[in-house]
This record gives sequence, structure tokens and C-alpha cells, in this order.
Amino acid sequence: MSSFLTLPKTAEVLGISPRQVLQLEQFDILSPVEVRIGPDGRLFRGYSPKDVARAKTKLNIIKNEKKAANGRRGFQAKLEADEVIKQWNENCLAVEDTRGVKCTSRSVNVVVRLIKQIKKFRPLSYILEELDSYFQCCRKKAHFQDGKDFSYSTLSRFLQRMYEDLENRRPHWWNRVQKKILIKDKHPRLTQLFANIYAQQFLDTTSLPLVNPSEEYRCFKTAVDYFISIWKDARRSSLFSEMNEREQFEFLWSAFFDCEVEYTDHDSYERLSKGWFWRKVREELRSRGIVGV
Repeated sequence: MSSFLTLPKTAEVLGISPRQVLQLEQFDILSPVEVRIGPDGRLFRGYSPKDVARAKTKLNIIKNEKKAANGRRGFQAKLEADEVIKQWNENCLAVEDTRGVKCTSRSVNVVVRLIKQIKKFRPLSYILEELDSYFQCCRKKAHFQDGKDFSYSTLSRFLQRMYEDLENRRPHWWNRVQKKILIKDKHPRLTQLFANIYAQQFLDTTSLPLVNPSEEYRCFKTAVDYFISIWKDARRSSLFSEMNEREQFEFLWSAFFDCEVEYTDHDSYERLSKGWFWRKVREELRSRGIVGV
């Protein structure tokens, strides 16, 4: 009996539980040299001290290999996180009108964890592609929806939303809004011209570039539709019909200017798309002798 190590003693030498010793037998790392029923009626398993020593060496090797593999995986995860962070930091500073701030070293562990979760569904290349798609959306100002800013302040918030979308099998909103149908506009050049003149008169800048689709574009496109409708109605007035086309435009713009100048929030364009505002413009024209509007 003294030449054998019992199951409890073997477990103690190996630093594992008796159940795990039995698992080593399943993996052919350790085999009992004697199995019999003991005096107390229980199953006795005896292990050779040499076999136990060899098993301990194998366990140490496996443990070190596992530790090294974890280290390699950790290093690879850090490299992947650095690549994602670099793309985020470069774009969040370059793209205007977003709430994004640079990702610092304090956020690396959170980013690594989120990337690991996302990679259960998609590879790293997918994360980088979607990050690029998100910033393309922001460049088009499509992250503004219904007067709200849906951009993300941190990279971790962006990655968290991406993970939730993948887990729930729903499309990312930054892809969905970019696929919206363009606003139909019969006079796109006139819409841009109107916006530029408005910017020069009220915003102290030379131009106001519009992106279709966007809330700004909708407002100015609607304003132009109202402007053209009033122009057509005004032509029925003899006073108006005597003017050339440039004079007609300047006369209408003057009426529009007098109505708009009453307000101070000229960087809010929602008013330009409202019927009540253009009714004021028509009233202003009537007060100037233009009948029929």
C-alpha cells in the first residue's frame, strides 16, 4: 500500500480536486496502477508516485501553454483595439457637428471587451467598415433626426450599440438613414441658391452647403416651393408684371427679408417650411400694392 498514492493524496500532490484527478484519467494523463475494493467497501484507486510526478509535469506544461496562449490573445486583442481606437480618434476630430471625443488609454479595457463581444458575430474588418460608415453618415449630417443628435460621445457607446444591434439582429441606424430616398426637388439649383443668399443675408457667411436628404434641405426646398408659388401669383398684378425678372426677385426677396428679420434665431430653418410664415410674406406683398397674392 505504501508504494501507491491514494486518490485524495494524489489530488493533494497535483493541487487539484479528486474529481479532476479522475478527469486526467479520461485524457490519458494519469492511470491508476491498482483498482480494487478497500476494507471499508469503497473503491480504492492507487497511483504510482512516478506517474503522479509525470502528470504534475504535464499539468505545468499545459498551464504554461495556456498562460502563454492567453497572453498572445490578450496582445492580439490590444492590437485590434488600438486599430479601432485610431480610426475613431482620427474621424471624431475631423468630422464636424458630432459629440465624439477622443478615446483615451483609460477606455482601452472597455473597448477590448466590447470588440471581443462583437467578434462573436462579426470579424474585426466588419467593425472598421461600420465605423467608417458611421462617420460617412455624420459627414452628411444624417445623424440629426427629428431635431435630435444621435451621434455618440465615446467609442465605447458606439461599440455597445453595434453589439446590441448584432445580438438583436437589427440594422444599424447609420446605414438605415443613409438609404433614405432623396427629397424630390424640381429646382435643386434654386434651392441651393436660396440657401446661399439666406446665409449671406442672415448668417454672415458666403454660402450654406445643403445635403440631400437632411432636415435643412427639406426646409429650404419647401421655402423655395412657397417662394415660386407666390411669384406666380404676384405676376397677375400689373405693378409686378411691369418689372423685369431680376426686379421681381428682388421685390419678393425684400418682402421675405422684412418678415424674416423680425426673428433672431436665423440658424433655425424650420420656420421657412411653415405656411403661416409665408402667409405673412403674402400680407407684406399686399401691403406694398401687389394684389392677387
